[in-house]
Amino acid sequence: MNSEKIKKRVMKMELSEREKFIVHFMAATLFGMKENASEYAISSAVEKLRKARCENLTVADGQRLIDAVLDEATRGTMIITDRNVRSEDLV
Repeated sequence: MNSEKIKKRVMKMELSEREKFIVHFMAATLFGMKENASEYAISSAVEKLRKARCENLTVADGQRLIDAVLDEATRGTMIITDRNVRSEDLV
C-alpha cells in the first residue's frame, strides 16, 4: 500500500469546542492548585482560554460544562472512596 492510501486511512481526531474547554478547565484548575493560585486567578485563566480557544462557546455554556464536570468528579470520588455507595446516590 502506498503512502497516500495509508494517509487517507488514518483518521484525524479533533476535539470539539466542548472537549477543548473541559481540557483547558481541568488543566487551569490543576495548575492553579499546584501553584496555590486564587480561585479568581483560576477563573480568569479559564475565561481567557475560553475566549482564545473556544470562541463559539458562551460563558453560560462554559459554566454548565464546569458544573457537569465537577458533578461527575464528585460522583466518581464517591465511588472511589466509599465502596458501599448506593447507585441511587449517584443519580
